[in-house]
Amino acid sequence: MEDVRVISLGTVSDDATKCIQTNKHLLEINPAALNCVDYIQCINFMNSVRDEKVIFIIWNGCITDILSKFHDCSSLFAVFLYSKKRSYVHDKLRSQYSKIVDVFDDENALIGSVRNIIQSMARIAIAVSLFDQKQKSIRDLTKNSASFIWYQLLINVLKDMIPDAQSKNNMLAVCEDFYASNKEELLKIAEFRKSYTPDKAIWWYSDECFLYKLLNRGLRTEDIDLLYSFRFFIIDLSTALENECQKLKQNGWVTVYRGQRLSNTDFEELHASIGIIITFNGFLSTSRDINVALRFAHKCAAIGNDFKICLIEICVNPSLDSVVAADIEQFSKMKGEKEVLFGLATDEGAERTHDYIQAQKEMMKEYSPLIGFGRLLWNELGQIDRAEKYFKNLLQSVPPDHPDIADIYNSIGCVYAKKGVLDQALKNYNEAYEIRKRKLQETDPKIAGSLHNIAVIYRAQSEIDRALDYFLQALTIHEKNYDGDHEDKGYTIESIGLVYKSKCKFDTALIWLSRALGNIGSIYEEKNELDRALDYYYCQLEMEEKCLPPDHSRLLKHLDWITRIYCKKHDKEKALTLYQEKLTIQRTILNDNHPNIALRLMKIGDFLKRHEEYYGKALKILEKCSPPDLLLKINCLDTLSTVALSQNDFQLALTHQQDILETCSRVYEPNHPNFPFRLQKIGDIYFEKLHNYQQALYYYSEALSMYQIIYHSRRKELFDIQNKIRKVQQSLAGDNMLTKQDDNHDDEFSLFD
Repeated sequence: MEDVRVISLGTVSDDATKCIQTNKHLLEINPAALNCVDYIQCINFMNSVRDEKVIFIIWNGCITDILSKFHDCSSLFAVFLYSKKRSYVHDKLRSQYSKIVDVFDDENALIGSVRNIIQSMARIAIAVSLFDQKQKSIRDLTKNSASFIWYQLLINVLKDMIPDAQSKNNMLAVCEDFYASNKEELLKIAEFRKSYTPDKAIWWYSDECFLYKLLNRGLRTEDIDLLYSFRFFIIDLSTALENECQKLKQNGWVTVYRGQRLSNTDFEELHASIGIIITFNGFLSTSRDINVALRFAHKCAAIGNDFKICLIEICVNPSLDSVVAADIEQFSKMKGEKEVLFGLATDEGAERTHDYIQAQKEMMKEYSPLIGFGRLLWNELGQIDRAEKYFKNLLQSVPPDHPDIADIYNSIGCVYAKKGVLDQALKNYNEAYEIRKRKLQETDPKIAGSLHNIAVIYRAQSEIDRALDYFLQALTIHEKNYDGDHEDKGYTIESIGLVYKSKCKFDTALIWLSRALGNIGSIYEEKNELDRALDYYYCQLEMEEKCLPPDHSRLLKHLDWITRIYCKKHDKEKALTLYQEKLTIQRTILNDNHPNIALRLMKIGDFLKRHEEYYGKALKILEKCSPPDLLLKINCLDTLSTVALSQNDFQLALTHQQDILETCSRVYEPNHPNFPFRLQKIGDIYFEKLHNYQQALYYYSEALSMYQIIYHSRRKELFDIQNKIRKVQQSLAGDNMLTKQDDNHDDEFSLFD
């Protein structure tokens, strides 16, 4: 969980007691330290590291062979060698491998040096985001700028939460769990639990103990779970800095310095970004003394040649509202460093992000910070699984009469709806509705929200009349609350029009949808007035591109509507050109590994009927993207499996289906119908294509067991799988009969001889 992971290979001695003691010392300075038994384990771990830097210790062994395997790995920060042949090894290897810090023949000296490097790394590690203030709209965000925006939203929500004893205990429990093997840090945690007060927040942060390490790790890597655990301290430290900032505002411009170690890639990106705003994801430590900054920077300067040591000079105008910075020399445990600490503040100089963040904050005003945090996870960040876990934990931790209880159930319903688990979504929406009816006035907008949500699920379940009834009830409440236009009212009106469209009452639908522009085009499409439909679809897409983030799902959905019209007009060339133009634009805006790029490739593959090529490219993206879009990955794998079957590549089709089954385990609850469905598809391949009846019987039987648990009654799925099991058993019986006949023929032949 810290920024650094110590990995050691081999043993310091043949003495088992000495080895245990040495590993114990390593765990004390780095609780996540790992001792590998062989270099294959080291390589596998090194390749899996994403947000940590690795310090690698080699105890004796064939050093050259090991280092050649992964010295150039980007996650490897420094190498420490232990050898009794110190001078010989040192001279031979230092020039060849630049990340070697030193060679030691004393294990205590080596461990002491590792400790010093870890402390130096902690002081200079911070994430840098670049933000182009010349870009005009929210859809022009680069991937770093988008990260900057959601990060600021997250911090704003955390800072609005009210700290309590429970949040303090939660934070300390995380720290105790991580530092379970570190007596020094456990003593610090105990001291914090006993004596901490909010006025000591800056002092504790400057101590560079468990708080400093884990909090900065969470801030640098944008670890949502860790940041939420530290909300208690983030609030106190932010408040303390804001209070002290008032003293700094009385001064004029202030110049401070920071020593920073940057990878060559980050340095080049920074160098190419002159004229843009730089933001730091964390509490930024600087010094008024340039020599202090240089001293910290040069502590790690000699390690490796794929980094550059930078001195950053920051000229601060303390009078700006957006600047939160405090001179903390009097509070800091580290005296003489003349430290100025910057808080977590939104850069209001970037007007478009400020406007967007303010708009999001306005939208979240109707929710408490507890609910706002979870909604931010699934609604803005697309972290559906984390949101589900968060709201379910919240439901278990608050009392039944908590003021947010209805909103928690409603939010769980939203998460299930996003995942397509409609029964659970409806159950939670109804629970929220019943609580709101008991606690709120009958015209409260939240009751209308519940009615609307329930109606959405009924519509998705094809219970059209029930959906219409609930939408109309919601609209009745909206009209009592809003005389003119309102976003919620508009959504409900649009939904009523779509229900009438589903009932094929097109003229009635058009009347309703004329009150909500978005879907008028779909009515003209149904009436086969394609040019008028195209006009409305283009108008809708252009409006949405101006106001929605570039990865919003509506943009691609409504692009599909336009290309569908072109296909109906027999102008597929225009449709393809439009797809490719939008894909090119998305590549310049979003990360190359963004799920939206994969989705657009899949759409082009569908359009061109070249699924193997385009879905294959999409899968490579989906296997790399973070956070992962697992539902889209399942869709992609399923299509590739179908393609493989059509090409008689049955083994590849089977592999894809097995990958889907594994991915489902990360998306759905254990008794979700998708599991037996996927087991059945794997069984089909074994039975119908590979003629492996034993494996087919196994997967069909597993599917049957799950269907029986899920449905508890006579369903088509049960009958179908039972019929397949009978067919497999018949095939197995036939094989056995042939085997017996073959055995008899063999016996007769032997007798004839």
